Order: sequence, then structure tokens, then C-alpha cells
Amino acid sequence: RDKTEKKFGLLAKKFVEAFMPVGTKVILKTHEKGKYGRYLGDFKVGRKWLCKELLKHHHAVEYTGQNYSLWAAGC
Repeated sequence: RDKTEKKFGLLAKKFVEAFMPVGTKVILKTHEKGKYGRYLGDFKVGRKWLCKELLKHHHAVEYTGQNYSLWAAGC
């Protein structure tokens, strides 16, 4: 495992837990199923969307379906 990636993943997890603690009322907006049959979507808490907040706080990067190795290299 990549220890650096794991560290950032744990920080993102803490951000999500603070953004919408257990019991928080949310709106779930689903999109189409992804390439592997999983639904893609976003959570809204109050007036903020989780995906946008993750990007804004540098806990996520935009991904448009490119190859992982190219994405990781910033291409």
C-alpha cells in the first residue's frame, strides 16, 4: 500500500465525517451507473455539495475517466 495515499485518504474521511455527521439530513443526487455498475452521485448538506467541498479543500481531484496512471501523473 501507498502510505502517503492512505494518509490523505484518512484526512478525506475525517472531512466527510465532519461535513455530514451520523444523523445529518442530506439530499442524495444520483447520476448514471458508472463503468463498474456502481451508482455515481453527490450529497447535499444545507447549501453545500460534498463533491464540490472535497475539491475546494483539496481532498479530491477532478477525474474524467482517464487511465489511472495518466491521472496520477497529472495528465
